[in-house]
Amino acid sequence: MDRQRISNYSKVIVIILGVCCVAVALATLPMRPPGWGYLYLLAFAILIAPRMTLMLPRSKFAISFSDAVIFLTFLLYDGNAAIVLAAVETLANCIYLRSKGLTFGRLMVPTNVSIAAVSTSVTFLVCHALTTLSGNPLSPAKTPHLITIVGILAVSQFIVSSVLAAYFQALKDGSSTWDTWKKDCFSSSMTQIVGAGLAALVFKLINYS
Repeated sequence: MDRQRISNYSKVIVIILGVCCVAVALATLPMRPPGWGYLYLLAFAILIAPRMTLMLPRSKFAISFSDAVIFLTFLLYDGNAAIVLAAVETLANCIYLRSKGLTFGRLMVPTNVSIAAVSTSVTFLVCHALTTLSGNPLSPAKTPHLITIVGILAVSQFIVSSVLAAYFQALKDGSSTWDTWKKDCFSSSMTQIVGAGLAALVFKLINYS
């Protein structure tokens, strides 16, 4: 089976998983209205976050500091709200980048949106599982717990999203996934680190101002 066919099948699988993640997140959102705070975060993710996107030098990837918005949504609301926001922000980001002349291959826009939904879903599950296994619920109101939570969010989000991105780029180029990850994805880890720190800081300001 050639690389293109494997790539197309992989994209379809990821898109199906992404659709399922968003559907489950929407179905399990609290019945009460999300409130103005969540709507403000959605507006920021759609209108402002895409304009903060930077192209990595000598790379085929773009990085976005929208991770801070996703992590803040985790802290203020829950994982389901963060999954929906991640998908919406990624779609807005792809549309913005396309308007600036960046070309996307076939199925890559829905694939990118699905990668965001899947990686955020895995991050939510990892955070929930670690909290359950520890037997000690983590409360973001406590600074040590907050640091632990944002650390888990940043590492999980980075690993899942970067591995999937490297896999698809490697299929396209015919290169090694590991080499692509080291060259183009590892440098983007600072995005998650900065995003986690910023989310923690804003959370503190909101709750203790």
